[in-house]
Amino acid sequence: MRIRDISARGTPLLAVTVSLLIGLVGCSAAVATGAIQSLSPSCACATMTTHEPGWTPSPPPPLPISTAESKTAKFSGVPMAVDGEWFDLGDRVVIRTTGNGATAMVDGNSGEVIVAVRTDLLPDTGQPVVTAAQSESTAAAYLRSVSLVMDGLSAQTRLLPAGLGSAFEVTFTGASGPAPRYRLFVNAISGKVFAFEIGSFTEAGVPVVGRTEAIRRAQAAIPEQGQLVLNADLQFDTWSISPAWTWQIGLGVPTATQADVFQGGGYVTVDAASGETTVVKR
Repeated sequence: MRIRDISARGTPLLAVTVSLLIGLVGCSAAVATGAIQSLSPSCACATMTTHEPGWTPSPPPPLPISTAESKTAKFSGVPMAVDGEWFDLGDRVVIRTTGNGATAMVDGNSGEVIVAVRTDLLPDTGQPVVTAAQSESTAAAYLRSVSLVMDGLSAQTRLLPAGLGSAFEVTFTGASGPAPRYRLFVNAISGKVFAFEIGSFTEAGVPVVGRTEAIRRAQAAIPEQGQLVLNADLQFDTWSISPAWTWQIGLGVPTATQADVFQGGGYVTVDAASGETTVVKR
């Protein structure tokens, strides 16, 4: 397990988080900053956001909000709502939607759903129950259910490396080349599809580390007797240069006098795609 410790150099991630929260207080929608824009730009903030000279906001994507929501709901299987943001990722303008235990992104121009993740179905570690062949069949059925054409596509299935969640990655490629057309991830214990991605959408990939494994990694990174988990939240960070799925985990130890008051502990992030663990604060 790869662990990075940045606590000795201060707490830059915490500082960034605090500054972002301060900047967002009083706003009902996200402010357009850098490549991230707001689909509801009526925020009345006391402090205006500043940009480099010559900066102009990009126009909102033409895809209607209702269309973005209905398209991504088909892929996630739950009702979805636009969370107020669109942002530029390479050659795409992307709208993000969220639902109960689900996150998805759709191309703001073409309406193509490019990634959908059921975070409530993420795999934990454990012995696979379903086979590779069953996972491939499940992935193919998923593509048909969302009306994606499979003609001329071939599938390759692999079990994810040990230490990540127990899941199969099913990659569909065409005859024109080895680049993946679709990537699907099937929970090897429940047999359910928990993630869909067009090709290799971003370096962030999709989350494959479940909550239990993320907590285990965090506690191993800061081993301390009596340590308890104060919070463990999965977030999709679009503020960074490269978007990333990360578990944000806070740890603490009850004080000697009160069991509901915590001291020490630390703050750890776990990359939900790679499993890389970073100690932010001890």
